[in-house]
Amino acid sequence: MASPVRTRRRLPLTSRRPRRGDGGPLPVKPRALPGGRGEPNPRTAGLIVAALTAFGLAVRVAIPRGLWLDEAISVHQAHLGLPELIQNLAQTDRHPPLHAVALWATIHVFEDSDFAVRLPSIVAGTLVIPALYALGHELYDRRTGLAAALLGTVAPLLVWYSQEARDYAFVTLFAVLTVLGCARVLRRGDVTDWLLYTISAALLVWSHWFAGLVVVVTEVALLGAAVGRRGARRPLLLGWIASAVALAVLLAPLAVLAADQLHATGTGGGFSGPGAGGSGVSFYTITSNLSWLFGGFHPDWVSVAISAIWPLGMLASLLVVGVRMRRPTVLLIACAVGPIVALLAIGIVNPGVFDVRYFIAAAPLLIVLLGRIGALKPVALVAIFVVLAVALSNQQLDPGNPRRYDYREALAAVGQRLGPHDVLLYEPPELRYVLERYAPNVVARPLDGTLPNRREASHVVVLASFLDQKRYRTVVNRRIGTLGYFRHKPVRRAWPGVVTWSFR
Repeated sequence: MASPVRTRRRLPLTSRRPRRGDGGPLPVKPRALPGGRGEPNPRTAGLIVAALTAFGLAVRVAIPRGLWLDEAISVHQAHLGLPELIQNLAQTDRHPPLHAVALWATIHVFEDSDFAVRLPSIVAGTLVIPALYALGHELYDRRTGLAAALLGTVAPLLVWYSQEARDYAFVTLFAVLTVLGCARVLRRGDVTDWLLYTISAALLVWSHWFAGLVVVVTEVALLGAAVGRRGARRPLLLGWIASAVALAVLLAPLAVLAADQLHATGTGGGFSGPGAGGSGVSFYTITSNLSWLFGGFHPDWVSVAISAIWPLGMLASLLVVGVRMRRPTVLLIACAVGPIVALLAIGIVNPGVFDVRYFIAAAPLLIVLLGRIGALKPVALVAIFVVLAVALSNQQLDPGNPRRYDYREALAAVGQRLGPHDVLLYEPPELRYVLERYAPNVVARPLDGTLPNRREASHVVVLASFLDQKRYRTVVNRRIGTLGYFRHKPVRRAWPGVVTWSFR
């Protein structure tokens, strides 16, 4: 009797082992069954994400400071009519219009209290938390997504810029969604995945010019996969072409605005807040900005200490030498590190560009990587959460925070001492936007103008900020010396980021 012929069962395409040199999609991650060991089911994960989002919202609405200069400028712009706002951005600013338009709409609906003008950032910063879960889940598993969401609730830099009336919270949200869309395209390539990627990438560039560096990295990743993938090259390549055309159409209106801004403000000079005015990128600049990226803003001695122990970081990096990283990890690292390296190179010739604000898109992506570590090692997750929570508390409360400027408190104290015949002098001149908000009835003028004599003002108060920058410090020292020669010895008071001198 003949033995039956055995037929070899053919494995599904997604389960085959990729051939050497195959530039295929991101590997299909195994999906644990609901209730499986260590992997929560979708319902449980959804409830945890909802609770973490609510907790993250509570953290973000607890804002311990008033508006600083850049926020006051944004509020001033938002009070203009919409056509005037766009014109103002084109002639005096260096940012795309998405956040400015959102702030304009918010003020017209909720008025302009300190909380109301920060509402768009609070909402965007809170939505980063479920977005972190979605990205961690897509690239790895639900445990990683939950760990990333947990760390995202207390990540100091994410919280700080969720509380600022500027566009950086928008950048963090759309950066996560852009990488999420890219990962889904590489895994499946459905129409909805392409839509998520294309729209998020467009909104990311509409939020900040430098955020476009993340889009460049994802575009290279998609094109590389389209060219290197076997079997599914044509659909992916056609999808990439269609997405690139759609992205170009969505970004076309920004080209005119970018040209106007470049013509009006150039590529350097002008007031740009903290970090400006340096002579170039130094070792301290690099280490301090990277420490802020992970741990938020802290007094200068913390950055000095981190700069002193950098060899330990070099030794720690040796642990990953020879370790083969999966494609999801490579994608995250490329999207996080690529823009940092690019801005570092630009910062060598254009000081002030290498600032943590401008590569803040890396912050949530690094949180996902930390979440992956925490998902594999629960003890590490607890340790990372505790460190971030302590860093957050110090960042929010320490008056030595180099990015904290308490103009509201300083002007409230000054306003109580100034009468209708007294004068407030201020430096830098851009502080007029802060005075417009917190001291609209005070007689004030720039410090670098004509000094008032005793008949013009019996009481003179000088208010100065950004004294770490030589151009402002020089003006203040010269004028304080002149006033001290003709008037009594001044009374000096200091608040975080603000100093006043009171002359009689």
